[in-house]
Amino acid sequence: MNTYDELGVKISKMFDDLSLIVTSNLTSRINSMRLSGMAVSEVRKVLIADLIAGGRIFGQLRNGVKRISKNAIEEAGNIAAQKVFEQQNLKQYKWITVGKNICPDCKPRHGETGELEYFKTIGMPKSEFSVCGHNCNCMVVPIEYKGEELSKPIKYKGSTEGRKARKKYISDLTLKEYKSYSKLADARSAGKITQNEFNEGLNKIIGRK
Repeated sequence: MNTYDELGVKISKMFDDLSLIVTSNLTSRINSMRLSGMAVSEVRKVLIADLIAGGRIFGQLRNGVKRISKNAIEEAGNIAAQKVFEQQNLKQYKWITVGKNICPDCKPRHGETGELEYFKTIGMPKSEFSVCGHNCNCMVVPIEYKGEELSKPIKYKGSTEGRKARKKYISDLTLKEYKSYSKLADARSAGKITQNEFNEGLNKIIGRK
């Protein structure tokens, strides 16, 4: 992903794909209930309950929107960082593999170096080249990056940031919190802060002690 316009097109398509999947599943479920003889009023009750509880249908929609929003923020931060790198005329980069459960496609790339165009050619993080797809947490940073011990992939001790153990999802942040998160993500992508410093900052933003 090179520009914000390209990111906008990608995110728009992700929302379109999500809406098609949810609509298809919703239609299928309604048809199944109607074919079984359920009254329209009872079908409506089931759907309202699903909406309130975040069940099989509407839970899928809610989780999909959160996932897409989280990825959009992260990719926007990556684009901003890349622009800074290019302005500084940085040529050599390295792949840093990050995550709790690292996929088999990303793991071998840890520590691999090359020019940015090389990584774009073989597939950047979140470019769908890997099993983890949009959920990829890997980073391509300048070879001068100094952060955690990078001889081995960085693994989260807790659950993946922004998910599971987080009581407040990224997509639930206020506009002010979004801006703070974006600055934090940009600083991490630029190698100005470590992953631990990023996690500490994120915890402060979402109010987690």
